[in-house]
Amino acid sequence: MKKKIIISLIITFLLGSICSYFDLVDIPDVSSMRSYQFNIITISTVFVGFSFTTLGIIMGFSSEGIIKQFKNTTVMIRKCEITVCSIIHFVISSLISLAFIFDPPKSLGLGNLKPFIFMFGIMNLLMGIFVFGWSVYETYKIIRRIYGINQAELEEKLEAFGNNE
Repeated sequence: MKKKIIISLIITFLLGSICSYFDLVDIPDVSSMRSYQFNIITISTVFVGFSFTTLGIIMGFSSEGIIKQFKNTTVMIRKCEITVCSIIHFVISSLISLAFIFDPPKSLGLGNLKPFIFMFGIMNLLMGIFVFGWSVYETYKIIRRIYGINQAELEEKLEAFGNNE
């Protein structure tokens, strides 16, 4: 899991650096930065909630019979790791937004780094949304495996139901 998170953070760092270096995104001015960051932190925290819900759904599957077949394997762990990775990105985005809201003193020497830090926060939000989408898809695959319809069995039941009328 550490490897996936580190790779996704490196990608986020590189994308943030590229966007910051080439001025690909307009950074809000000081007067609107605080309200902008409140919006970002709201989005991040809502997605953190969705991610925890997805994680809860995945963990709730452990009582299903078919999931017991995956016991002592890494299948379910890998599904959870994806969701945890999205949570980490959203938390980083939220923390960066908090830093901008509280506006750390210039004595910390962050003045020149603010555009990069801003882009890093935005890229973490975007990466978190991407990874969240991936985790929802992986959860959907689990649901299909557990509750999926066996087409032959469905046709048998429909035929039996039709003959009972």
